[in-house]
Amino acid sequence: MVGARWRDAAAFSTAPGSGSRRTDGSLAARPSRRQAVALLAALAVVCGSVAAVSYLVEPDDARSFDLFGGSVLLADAVAPVSVDLASGRPTVRLVDASAQVGAQRAEDVAVEPMADGALLLDKQTGEFNIVDSTGFVLKKDGGVPLPRRAGATGASAVAARDFAYVQRTGPTGTSVYLVGATTVQGAASGATARPRAFLSLPDQVSSAPGTAATAGNDLWVLAGTGSTRTLRHLSLPADSATGARLRSQRAATVDGPAAVASLDEFTGVANATTDVKTTGTVDSPVAVAARDHITVFWGDGQQRTARYAAPAGVDTVLAATNASSRIAFLLHGSRGWSVVSVAPDGTGLRGPTPLGNVPAGARLVTPAVSGGSLYTLGAASGGLWRIGLDGSAERLPGLASYPVARQDGRAVEAAGFGDAYVVARGPRVIVNSPNHQLAVGVFTDGSRRPVRIDKSAAVTISSGGGAEALTRSRNDDVPTPQPGRSTAAPKPVAPVTNLVDCSTTSQKPHIPAFTTSTPGSRSVALAWTYPITDRTDCVPRTYVVTVRSLRAGAPQPPSRVTVDGQQSVNLAGLFPSTLYELTVTAYINGKGTSSAPIRVTTGPEGPAAPRTVTARADSSGNWSIGWRSCGTVSAGCVPSASWRVVPQFCDGLGLSTAPAAIDAPADPTTTVQPAAVLRGGSALLGRGLRFQVEGIGTDGTVGTPSASTGCVTSWAPPRAGDLRLTASKPADAAVGATSSTTVSLSLGSDPIAAVGGVGAKVTFTLSGGGSDQTYTTVVSGRASTLTHTFADAKPGVTYTAKATVSPPGHPAAAVSVTADGVTARATWPTPSVSASCPRSSSLDLTCTLAVTLGGFPTNGETFALADGSVLRCGEATLRLTDGSFDSGSLTATVKGVSQLQNYYGSCTVTAGVVETSGGTLLYGGVPSPLKTVDVSLGAPASLDLAAGDFAAAWPDSGSSARVNYTGSANLDALTTGWALTLHAPDGSVCGTSNSEPNPTTVSAGDCVQPYGDQSGWYVSLTYRNTTDGGGHSVDRIPLSGGPPSYQPCTVAASDVTATWGATIADGVTVGATGSLAGCTGWRYELLAPDGTSCGTTTGSPADSPAPNITLTCGTAPSSGDWSVAVSWNNPNGTSGDAKPTVTGDPPTS
Repeated sequence: MVGARWRDAAAFSTAPGSGSRRTDGSLAARPSRRQAVALLAALAVVCGSVAAVSYLVEPDDARSFDLFGGSVLLADAVAPVSVDLASGRPTVRLVDASAQVGAQRAEDVAVEPMADGALLLDKQTGEFNIVDSTGFVLKKDGGVPLPRRAGATGASAVAARDFAYVQRTGPTGTSVYLVGATTVQGAASGATARPRAFLSLPDQVSSAPGTAATAGNDLWVLAGTGSTRTLRHLSLPADSATGARLRSQRAATVDGPAAVASLDEFTGVANATTDVKTTGTVDSPVAVAARDHITVFWGDGQQRTARYAAPAGVDTVLAATNASSRIAFLLHGSRGWSVVSVAPDGTGLRGPTPLGNVPAGARLVTPAVSGGSLYTLGAASGGLWRIGLDGSAERLPGLASYPVARQDGRAVEAAGFGDAYVVARGPRVIVNSPNHQLAVGVFTDGSRRPVRIDKSAAVTISSGGGAEALTRSRNDDVPTPQPGRSTAAPKPVAPVTNLVDCSTTSQKPHIPAFTTSTPGSRSVALAWTYPITDRTDCVPRTYVVTVRSLRAGAPQPPSRVTVDGQQSVNLAGLFPSTLYELTVTAYINGKGTSSAPIRVTTGPEGPAAPRTVTARADSSGNWSIGWRSCGTVSAGCVPSASWRVVPQFCDGLGLSTAPAAIDAPADPTTTVQPAAVLRGGSALLGRGLRFQVEGIGTDGTVGTPSASTGCVTSWAPPRAGDLRLTASKPADAAVGATSSTTVSLSLGSDPIAAVGGVGAKVTFTLSGGGSDQTYTTVVSGRASTLTHTFADAKPGVTYTAKATVSPPGHPAAAVSVTADGVTARATWPTPSVSASCPRSSSLDLTCTLAVTLGGFPTNGETFALADGSVLRCGEATLRLTDGSFDSGSLTATVKGVSQLQNYYGSCTVTAGVVETSGGTLLYGGVPSPLKTVDVSLGAPASLDLAAGDFAAAWPDSGSSARVNYTGSANLDALTTGWALTLHAPDGSVCGTSNSEPNPTTVSAGDCVQPYGDQSGWYVSLTYRNTTDGGGHSVDRIPLSGGPPSYQPCTVAASDVTATWGATIADGVTVGATGSLAGCTGWRYELLAPDGTSCGTTTGSPADSPAPNITLTCGTAPSSGDWSVAVSWNNPNGTSGDAKPTVTGDPPTS
């Protein structure tokens, strides 16, 4: 039935081919002529404001969309509000959005912008509707319900250009539907509504931000709810009909916290879209970010992963929306927040870069990008942040915190911003908290300062009637449909007659009835209806709302509030967390009828911002913070159970993580609260902090932060014991020139504490030579040693260095330390050196060496020979000692330089001096350079002896010759290595001796007998000079005669005899006469008459007994002559022989 509300879930079919095959996604027809005329009239009424549509959404699901290209729709606790982006002003407020999707509560409605409208969604059931760009819902009697799923379910939506993906998830899985205007139009006409495409997934899907994103008409979703999730890519099959099954591909598996972002052609999609279209080969990229990487997918299956070192303890990943040419994410870990980004093709990784200025514990909401920066806010504190992709972060210039509504100078709203979200459109950023009256508009192009947007200033219209509702008269009002009412077509209402004069009527008003009550912390937005039961009924012009507090101790509310000409009011002047009883009374000409009372509890609110917040620093490096509270409950102030003191750096020393907030007790009995102390420690010494204080109510609600204090710098007295000052020895300089010294101040193991804090001043002073030099530097805290180099250090002057350390802002607490004195010295010129060592004769083995130095300026010092002063002759080195040095004449004298130690010939002297005492040490006690000069010590003493320098003779007895040196030279000093040889007349070597011939003897040895009777014996010798080691020889020192021990051998053949013994046993006895002493080698052979050898023997005939030959032939024959063949050796090597006949008769027995 066309006029009835379409509620048949079975009529929403996913069967392909059973409905229209239209696939172009076109929207509903344009408004009728009457609607168009009404619309133009409405625009005139609101002074050119555009119509808007959508309704209240929760913070996590909050989205916005353009109406007529220039507005953005904001969620609000009363009803959604449209804001003009050009000016930042609110235009219209839409009511009854929940009725358009059958939601039971306003907070159950989500809005998702589309390319040419918006999707309204009941987050509990998934029922949806679409509002077109004119401000009309396409289906005016409720939305399009989804098929039911088993178990508790939830629903979310993601826009995809002209379509939207609706995801309904539950314990058994998730159903995904791609729907558009044709889907809703089909249901509105009574036909079976069919999605453009659908798919069932076996996994649950979270509705948290960053879980899903679209690129083109494709959906990318993180499926699963555990620590490991699957990134699925859902796409529409090519050339498919209505009701097609979506294609699903598994793109990646992600562990831990993760988020999905996309860059798409359509910049209106709020889940990470871009205001710069992608070009080239990167087509609609999608990125998923995890702890340690970002993976980008684009085109037909292309992907690239950029990996990075994961920040410690990553627990949250936020995907930036409205991204421009880079895809950006915020990562939160145990050490705070970081920003990381990549180019659309996954290259150009930047970060993660820590956000040093953002408190580590801040609960940031999903950021939006505009003008190259990310904009976000802290859900607890309300701090507004601008974050650069380079990691820079600052509170929003011009409006550092989210504003809260005030009445009589006091905040009338809670300071919690857990429902807030951020929307960016080109150069505009909107920050909105639905539960607050104000929003924030940021002009990132610099055209204006940030503005506070008062949403209560918008004109109210109905989403069911669109902008046309603005043209209706008051008597044409139609009650707003309420959740849970009958779905039957509404009963037509008779028009009001103009025959009754309501100004004089005595009608008693009917009973009004409250329709909605939306409490804030100090107000309640009320709406009611007045029933028209007859054509003659008059409509009341005046209503009175009465208020009664049901909480003991709460401030008294305004008892009566009069409302003229409307059926709603924002009742202010209430107290947070208080139960009130409310009644509305309708009046016509003084007669009134009251409604049934309702009870409403106002929302919670944190304590008001503290006043007179002061901060000071003590000398221990701590800060003391004091403040005053708003007051007591009787003064309308929310009491604090405790206070939180939030510090922020203000010293401009770069990005740093601010110290943790301090929790302090509250004293409800007085406005002056106990001071809180932030203990700084060395890490914070010298740092400047400003402080904000916020109260925490008894129910845990955080209040409005105070204004910041001035910037207060901590300090402490410097620790002189930790400071150590040294000065380097100045470099050498020529006499009359200058040098430099470097002064170093070591700050110990805790540099910041040693100087009293970052920003301490250190003044270096160098004193000497009658003047001071100074240099001042400021401690940055990045170095443990400070240095400065002073010039103009003159040689021969002693300088003293001093460092004076002044803690930041407290020069009276300065301390000083000094260094040991240092002296600049002159560089040595090369001294002049002369040396000589004359000898008295060529055979003098010693000389006296004199070495004289000079050629350098002095200053009354005394000197000594420098180490390394030596006389060097070849390999021989003689050290010149201080004992030989005369400081007055600068001469070293060394006596007895001996040639025997190889000091002769061409030598060198190397010499230098060193200051010892007296006056100023011009050269600083450093030895002069050594200079080497040549010195001749003369040719080495050398003896060249001849045979005439010696005499050789045989002694009276014996066989040794005696050799004597007949010259006058000192052979012992001048020579060495003597070798004497005695030669026989033929040159044969007979004996040797190694004794010096002064005198010496040489034995003839075995040559006596062979040569003893010959003349021509001689002696030869060799020796070496002790100076140069040169060898010399002397040949043929003659000897007269032969050795006295010579024995001759004179035997003639007739001198030899042989005689038979008396018996055969006695044999033959041989004898000889003559000189036998020199004869050797005697041999005897007995020959029988026939020549037979009958026995032999040896031995000298001079022996006793004489040689005897034993007969070996038996009995000697009696006939014939027996003989003896005798032979011997003469001394000269010849032999002699004889053959005497044996005399006597041979024995017979």
